[in-house]
Amino acid sequence: MKMTVYLVQSAYQWYCSQKSKDDLGLPDLNRPNAKGQVDLFLGERFCRYNNCPKDSPATSTNNLRKHYADKHADITLASSGGRPSLQDEKDAVEFYVAIRDEYDAKVAAIAEVKPEIPRKADGTVHLTNMRKVARERGGQVPCEPCKDAEDSAGCCREENADRCDNFDLFATREGGSKGEEAE
Repeated sequence: MKMTVYLVQSAYQWYCSQKSKDDLGLPDLNRPNAKGQVDLFLGERFCRYNNCPKDSPATSTNNLRKHYADKHADITLASSGGRPSLQDEKDAVEFYVAIRDEYDAKVAAIAEVKPEIPRKADGTVHLTNMRKVARERGGQVPCEPCKDAEDSAGCCREENADRCDNFDLFATREGGSKGEEAE
């Protein structure tokens, strides 16, 4: 018996491992076809009906179909059965890859948001807060370059901004580079 291609795709396996549709950014259901029926992609598990409160995945596409029939009687799903066509499999793979790529891009964008360097009222670096936030963001105090310079106490000090790796964990003003403040 032939294994369907989408089942072994990493994007589909990732999709099936999700516990909630909230962060997935799933697209709306496909528009009805010429017969007025809505097609699901092979292997779908999450309800994509507009504003449906069901957040958890169905255990199978068949159970998802039952959900649509019970909760969203205003739509008719296209029937399924038999071996899926190569085009159906290709469309399903593209669907799951697109969902995962969009999710990954959203996660990367969130990770790219860097906090401002903590400063005291007089504008100087607040060392305690900067070191704390640097650790929270995956940095170490002292950082390797400051250790190499045998200046552990100088880590996160503004005068060492060109050397200290922890400054990379923070946003700079007006697009300046590491340790450089634009005028």
